[in-house]
Amino acid sequence: WFEVTAMSHTTISPLENAIETMSSTNEKILMMINQYQNDENLPINPFSMLLNGIVDPAVMGGFAKYEKAFFTEMYVRQHPEDNEKLSRLKDLIAWQVPLLEAGIKIHEKRVGDDLRPFHSRME
Repeated sequence: WFEVTAMSHTTISPLENAIETMSSTNEKILMMINQYQNDENLPINPFSMLLNGIVDPAVMGGFAKYEKAFFTEMYVRQHPEDNEKLSRLKDLIAWQVPLLEAGIKIHEKRVGDDLRPFHSRME
C-alpha cells in the first residue's frame, strides 16, 4: 500500500461541467470522423451509437437542457461572472453542428440497408 501524502478537492459548477461535457463530446465526434474517413473496415455501430446519442439524447436531454439552464435572461442576470463561460459553451454548441453534419454524411455513405431507417431518423 502507499501512504497518502496529499489530497485535494475540486468543485466544478454545473456550467463548467456542461463545458467539459460538450468539449469532450466534440472531441469524440472529431476523432471518430477522422477514424471513419480513414478506415472503411471499421464497424459502423460505434459511430451510429455516438451520433444517435447526440442527435436523439433521450437519456440526458442534450444541449437543449443547457439552453434551458444557462441561456436564460434570469441566469445571465444572476451570474454576470459567467459571461465568458457562457460564450465558451455557446461556441462549443455551435461547433457541434458542423461536426454532426460531417459525421452524418460519413455515416450515410457507410451504413448498410439494414440500418438505413435508423440513419434517416438521425437526419
